[in-house]
This record gives sequence, C-alpha cells and structure tokens, in this order.
Amino acid sequence: MPVATAPSTTPSTTPSTFTCPLCGKSWPQDNGICTDALHGELADALQMRIDFPPHTTICHECLDALHGDYFAETLKAEVGELDDLEQEVVKSLGQKELIAGNVNTEFEEKSTIGQRIADKVAAVGGSWGFIIGFTIILTTWITINAHAINSHPFDPYPFILMNLILSTIAAIQAPIIMMSQNRQSTKDRMTAEQDYQVNLKAELQIRHMHDMLGHLLSRQWERMLEIQKTQATLLQHLADMSGNLKHTAPDSAVLVPETEAIPESMGG
Repeated sequence: MPVATAPSTTPSTTPSTFTCPLCGKSWPQDNGICTDALHGELADALQMRIDFPPHTTICHECLDALHGDYFAETLKAEVGELDDLEQEVVKSLGQKELIAGNVNTEFEEKSTIGQRIADKVAAVGGSWGFIIGFTIILTTWITINAHAINSHPFDPYPFILMNLILSTIAAIQAPIIMMSQNRQSTKDRMTAEQDYQVNLKAELQIRHMHDMLGHLLSRQWERMLEIQKTQATLLQHLADMSGNLKHTAPDSAVLVPETEAIPESMGG
C-alpha cells in the first residue's frame, strides 16, 4: 500500500522587483515607496494620473517627478506664472539636485581678460597706495618745474603738460572703474538670485516636511484610537466572561450527600 506523502511547502518569498504603474518599468524593491505614505495634494496629484489600488508601489523617479509637479502647482497657486528662477527651483526639487553654488568661481570662469584687467585697475585706483604714490609724483613734478635748474622747466607754470596727463588718466580710468562696478553689480545680482532660489527651495521643503509630519501624527493618533477601541472591546469581553462565570458557579457545584447518623443500637 503506497504511503501518501504530504505535499512539500516552500515558504513564500516576496518578489525582489516590482513594476511601477506610472512608468511601466521594473525596479528593485528598495527603489520603491508605497502610495499609502502619500497624503494631501501629493496623493491627489497621483490619483489624477492613475487609479491605483491601496498598497501600490511606485518608483522613486516617478515620485520625484510627482514632487516637482506638486511644488510647481503650489507655487503657481501663490505667485502665478513661474519665472526662470522659480522653474529652476522646481526642477532641482524634482531631480533632487543642488541649487547652491560658488558664485565667485562661476563668475570668474565667465569673465574675459579685459574684464579682469578692469577689476585690477579698479582695485589699484581705489587703494591708498595709488593715492599716496600719485601724490608724491605730482608733488615732485611741481617742485622740479617750479625750481628748475637754469630756469628752463620742461613744464612751466601753470603746468599745462601735467594737466593734460591728469585729464587723460581720468578719462581712461573712469570708464574702466565703471566697467568693474557693473561687473560687481552683476555679481551681486547673481548672489541675490541664488539666495532667493535657496530660500525658496528650503521653504518649500520645510512646508512639505511639515505636511508629512502632520500626516504622520494624524495617522498615529488614528492608530492609537483603534488600539484603544480594541482594548476597550477586549476588556468588555473579559468583564462579560467574568460575570457569566459568577452566575453559573452555584449551578455547576457538585452536591455532596450528608452522612446518615449511625443508630445507637448498632453501637457496641
């Protein structure tokens, strides 16, 4: 007679990959997130794209794109149309890229040789060394021509040659210094724009984190209420069982018959 063998059971293992319903690609399990963790407008935006059942897993790339759309809609609702700076912020949020950088390095890489020379001229012309040195040169020039040897000065009073040289230097130096100031204004504007982008990105991320914390706290409170309801139900059930035991205890007791008295005639 053949012996029946029990069917071999292998433990069920969860699949190592999943298919994202948005992009249709297969991803490892660690590259996905459950839609139950989404909340508020972010969950509504996802619901508008696909009609997903509970416990659906989507990939991080689609979630990042969804975050970008969510932040873009949030900004449009507050400021209207987005400019280039705000679009860059939304793009960096969606792609998780850094938006802060070294403005000095970027500015120097784009500067030409003439612009660098203008910066050097402006730096030298606006220093105390230039003022002191130029004062010494002018004083020496005037002294030599005022007390020239053999009374033959090369630039007699009223020092027309010196005035011509000074006018030429001023005419050349002024636009060079203005060029350097314009470059500094451009650099300051770039710094201000980057500060605005960084502050805007930080504000949006903090607001999103605040919403997530509020969602998690609300879910935690709901879970605690469910646990309290379950505990109250169990306590009520235990109380009912205890009451039933008390009512049924006398009926279920075993009655012991009393011992009959022994007649005295049977005594010795």
